[in-house]
Amino acid sequence: MYPQLTLETIRARVQNSGSASQSNVPVRLFYHNIQQAEQLVSLAPGVIDTVVFPWTTPTLDTAQLKVQVYCPGDTIRRNDSLFTTVIIIKQPMHGQYDIGGGAHDYASFSGAVADMRLRGIDGAVTFNAYGTVYTERVTIDSVYGVSPSNTITFREAAAIASPVSITSSSVSGLAVVDNCRSRLCDF
Repeated sequence: MYPQLTLETIRARVQNSGSASQSNVPVRLFYHNIQQAEQLVSLAPGVIDTVVFPWTTPTLDTAQLKVQVYCPGDTIRRNDSLFTTVIIIKQPMHGQYDIGGGAHDYASFSGAVADMRLRGIDGAVTFNAYGTVYTERVTIDSVYGVSPSNTITFREAAAIASPVSITSSSVSGLAVVDNCRSRLCDF
């Protein structure tokens, strides 16, 4: 997974498995079957080199990332490419988010926590919960980026008239670990 609109470095190892030296062989990076970059390599027989591609990730998407070597005279094409499926996700979280009201970032605690676990955090995160009953059980395992300064806070939104309540058929409450703070009323 890669955060959206981020400069990444893609590395591919290429090897000349033939018996003749190769010069100025194009090695291309493709995303979604669209060429993103090209590097030229020259390799003696048996030599391995690493090709480095700078790549700026697109917005949210899931597609194939492929590195393709174009070697003239190569009779064995099946080993000329490497590919993997990549998932582009939103940037890490920081700032304020609303649950169940306000800007309606999330409809539930479980949706907010799932997104946070996927994206990680790169600053303090506060979830403002709007007054309703949330029937769910939420457990926060590890979240990438949590630190003494990058905290996670759940609180009631300041401008609500009814308290927030989290209920579950098995356990009431909210399990919070890893330097996360919870300040919710009416568990």
